[in-house]
Amino acid sequence: MSLNVVHVICPQPPGHVGGSDLHVAELAAHQARTGLRPLVVQGRSPEYAERLRSRDPECGGPEPVDGYLS
Repeated sequence: MSLNVVHVICPQPPGHVGGSDLHVAELAAHQARTGLRPLVVQGRSPEYAERLRSRDPECGGPEPVDGYLS
């Protein structure tokens, strides 16, 4: 059985990196490596979404569309 995990974060603006941003990205990547299925729901930060996907392609979730997740 695979457990789904959802993290919700409002990342720092593009060009800035916050501690919680990095913590959530690393935590989600670790959870994915151990068999969990993490999803990180975040605001409209393409930079942060790319950072998530670089750690694990499934962690970034769907692309935001006009401020809403599709």
